[in-house]
Amino acid sequence: MSTTATAGFFLSPQQKHIWASLAETPDKQSRTQIAVSITGDLDELRLRAAFQRVADAHAALPTVSQWQTGMKVRFQVVHELSRLA
Repeated sequence: MSTTATAGFFLSPQQKHIWASLAETPDKQSRTQIAVSITGDLDELRLRAAFQRVADAHAALPTVSQWQTGMKVRFQVVHELSRLA
């Protein structure tokens, strides 16, 4: 039998609440989306740089919640955030 260990952290009470509420959804995932309409000239480089600053400032963005084989509770794993394309 092969086992792989994953480093992680316990979920906060707020995260536990979110996962409990996701039990009602078919795919058990939470996503947020937004659509923005921009009129006029767009400086694509400045927009990308702004998105990158937001991503760099919020370490929780690449965080996932998962089960480890043999564990009874979920835990969070923070993945390294790659550079935005």
